[in-house]
Amino acid sequence: MIDMGKQAKQVASVLRLISNENRLLILCGLIKGRMSVGEISKTVPKIGQSALSQNLAALKAHGVLDSEKIGQQVFYSIVDKRVIKIMEALYECYCPKNKDKSIKSKLGGTYIG
Repeated sequence: MIDMGKQAKQVASVLRLISNENRLLILCGLIKGRMSVGEISKTVPKIGQSALSQNLAALKAHGVLDSEKIGQQVFYSIVDKRVIKIMEALYECYCPKNKDKSIKSKLGGTYIG
């Protein structure tokens, strides 16, 4: 039997984490695939490097992102399938005019939007 209280707590935690405007912009960029910190910074131009690092660290600490260091660069990608599904739903609801068939879901290769 599903413990609805526990489930609601988990959902609320994920939604709190991604409800930050800058984190949403980071995730919007990363839904397209792995990106370097420099590429990510272009998706959130209104924040500085320190704030970007803090947001990336928060997303990584909660298991939403993974990182890989290659030489001097750090690359991030979304690894939490629940967050991928949430971002797909948000894209469908709020970005229908920006349908981009090059954006493929990491779940089953379906198109977002």
